Amino acid sequence: MSIWSKRLGFLLLLLAILYGLTLPAKQILLGYAESNINNLSVSKQDIKQNQEQKTFQNDKTIHPPSFTDSLRAIQIPDAVKKQIIGYVTVPKVGIDLSILSSTTDENLWYGATTFKKTQKMGGMNNYVLFGHHIRRPQALFSPLGKVKLGDIVEITDLNKVYTYRVDQKKTITDTDWQAVQDHKQKEITLITCDTSSSTNKRWVVHGVLQKVTAYQNDNPKSHSSSAKTKHNAGLTQWYIYTGLLFILLILVILSWLYQERKWRKKHATNVEGK
Repeated sequence: MSIWSKRLGFLLLLLAILYGLTLPAKQILLGYAESNINNLSVSKQDIKQNQEQKTFQNDKTIHPPSFTDSLRAIQIPDAVKKQIIGYVTVPKVGIDLSILSSTTDENLWYGATTFKKTQKMGGMNNYVLFGHHIRRPQALFSPLGKVKLGDIVEITDLNKVYTYRVDQKKTITDTDWQAVQDHKQKEITLITCDTSSSTNKRWVVHGVLQKVTAYQNDNPKSHSSSAKTKHNAGLTQWYIYTGLLFILLILVILSWLYQERKWRKKHATNVEGK
């Protein structure tokens, strides 16, 4: 095998390793983006202003987030901040997300998204929320499959808390739109893909309104007790990942230099022998 063949093989191996590293990185970054936006200081006045905005535009096609998307998601654009209209929690499975107006690729990087312009929290309608299912089990709507009948789903606009009890859980196809229709009751529907890979199946969790209470927490930054914890956990995971990545890259570079030295030495020996 020639020296150039060995170099090419080593380079391809390096590229394969780097590509493999982007897979966990994407999940960590999206989890951090979720906790980052969830930890923003948002007041009930901010949410009221965001709710009064006239713009509402769902994307016609939703795409799975790419590694590039996850990098972009680290910095939260002002346009996204202005679409935060509340929060959704499912305490039993650890779902704790911002609710953003409109189901778009970008909004879905950060939390749950509304599907209909006219839907209102606690109203006589179906309050539909979409979210991504990714490989990180506690991020976004990934835990939705663990929800059980009788579990509680809460949404809030930092003025009122709307408590729903889960009464249905099922899997549908992506062409079945019956789940998002209004059914003449005060209801909520949470929807995500049934796997983290490409699929035409969707998990659907449906609940019925049980009660409406006043929002008690005066600190807008702590709407949920787990928001700060998830934010710190996401940040810690990112620091650990980048540290390990840096160490691995140093080892790869040193290995390359060592192999290059061996190849040159062997090449020099072969030339002298001739």
